[in-house]
Amino acid sequence: MIGTKHSGNGNFIIFLFLILWFLMNLLQSYFTGLANDEAYYWMYSRQLAWGYFDHPPMVALLIRAGTRLFSNELGVRFMFCILGTLTLLLIWKTSPGSPRIFIWIASAMALVHSHVAGFFALPDIPLVFFTALFFYFYRQYLEKDSAGLVIMLSLSIAGMLYSKYHGLLVVVFVLLSNLSLLKRKSAWVIVGLAALLMVPHLMWQIQHGFPTFRYHLVTRSDGFDAENIFNYMYSQILIAGPLIAPLVLYYSLSFRPKSTFERSLTFSMVGFLVFFFLSSFRDHIEAHWTAAAYVPLIILAHTSIGQHEKAVTWLRNLAIPSIVLLVAIRFMAAFDLVPYSLKYLDEFNGWDRWAEMVREKAGGRKVVFLNKYQYAAKYSFYTGDISYSLNDVFARKSQYNLWNFEDSLAGKPVMLNKSLRPVGMIKTPNRREHGYSYIDSFQPYNRIVTSVTLPSEMLKAKDTLVLVCTLHTDGGYALHYAPSGEFRPILSYTVCREDGSFYQQHLPIREYDYRDLPQNATDEFNFTFIVPEKPGHYRLYIVYWIPVAGQMGDAKPALFNVRANGKQ
Repeated sequence: MIGTKHSGNGNFIIFLFLILWFLMNLLQSYFTGLANDEAYYWMYSRQLAWGYFDHPPMVALLIRAGTRLFSNELGVRFMFCILGTLTLLLIWKTSPGSPRIFIWIASAMALVHSHVAGFFALPDIPLVFFTALFFYFYRQYLEKDSAGLVIMLSLSIAGMLYSKYHGLLVVVFVLLSNLSLLKRKSAWVIVGLAALLMVPHLMWQIQHGFPTFRYHLVTRSDGFDAENIFNYMYSQILIAGPLIAPLVLYYSLSFRPKSTFERSLTFSMVGFLVFFFLSSFRDHIEAHWTAAAYVPLIILAHTSIGQHEKAVTWLRNLAIPSIVLLVAIRFMAAFDLVPYSLKYLDEFNGWDRWAEMVREKAGGRKVVFLNKYQYAAKYSFYTGDISYSLNDVFARKSQYNLWNFEDSLAGKPVMLNKSLRPVGMIKTPNRREHGYSYIDSFQPYNRIVTSVTLPSEMLKAKDTLVLVCTLHTDGGYALHYAPSGEFRPILSYTVCREDGSFYQQHLPIREYDYRDLPQNATDEFNFTFIVPEKPGHYRLYIVYWIPVAGQMGDAKPALFNVRANGKQ
């Protein structure tokens, strides 16, 4: 039965292991530069809110707390080092068995070093911590009811959801494993309290038009791709080891639960793995999205392997080289020893020098990054300067789209990084080159809402139509079109197929005269549009084509179908 007490000697060994683990993560945090996402989440922490474009606010809150103590990379990661260590402690407290087996399993799994109990400042670390906290108190809740357990379970659920929405899966699978919870009044109190705690975040989502939900549930979908399924399966094996993966997966998946608590662990682990396997049929799945499943996985593997002598021997023989390999990788990342052939994967080293090089090239101008929100964040972290990420109509949006930092840049000279028509090149530490150019008077064209009205959703192939286009300045400033140069916009329309590929790109609308738009103004005009000749589903966008930046504007697509000539 899971949940038996450990010996004093076993607890002492684990205590020493956790001290060493915590110190290793602190040292790694201090010597290792920020990963791309960490810099982006650091930007979150500069603007605390109840929600963000990509995630709930827990990651921002933890980074803010750490940077109050230390102003460098260690500060960004400090709270995550604490939570990661506490996660391992909670899993140990919830799992019976030998401390040696626990240490071998925990320290020989790649995901434990990164997203479960690692040093990275990522939302997965608090998600896994609150998942471990939830199971720790849920085991006790199954034996007795108390106000304290109700409060702690409510806080654990809210903590999971404020970290990452994947926490909802833990609650759902635990409920499915024990439907008798529906008959316990205290279980409904737990859900009610957790829901009440989530109200501020829900209000933020409502105020901003549910950007996080729309991004994760709609925008990210790639459609069916067999490669996504294959990538998901092999990535789960890779992060569960790499060497001990077959062993821990076999013994955790073959474990036969004997109690309600063990059943909840099995349901949660299998549920996570199956849920994301099915999700891989419609989208690319990041390997670490199953991080919360590693709480029940480690507990079940620890319990099951300890019951088989040969399995323990295999675990020891595979764990030792795994630990050596993982520690070596961490050492190389910390001290810039990544081989040149793998530098394209290196997000940690040399970015402080890169940021200074970009600032030098900018010559006192603010820096705008085209379709590189993580680079904008890294530049801000290592220089202390505010920068902005400008995305074209068809690029991935980010929190920068909600912050509206570009308002402060209106009319000012900027340097555009990743320019489509560069005047010079800057090398990045990961073996890439990005062009840059200078803009004398930046105009925030992405604050202009563009839309078009169609006579019908069903159009006839090759018909010539006169359509109405609307432009609206969504901001408290006037828009002044650049009179000349490569930042002068060309108002155009773009047609995309159903799969997102371009049918026609930025065809100029010559009828439009480029008069300035005052604050909060609306302008309408007519233009000629020729319907595509091939039947199918399409989307029509009105965009500003800017030679140095691509297709800009807050374009609202008009959806239409094309029927062949002669068909009704």
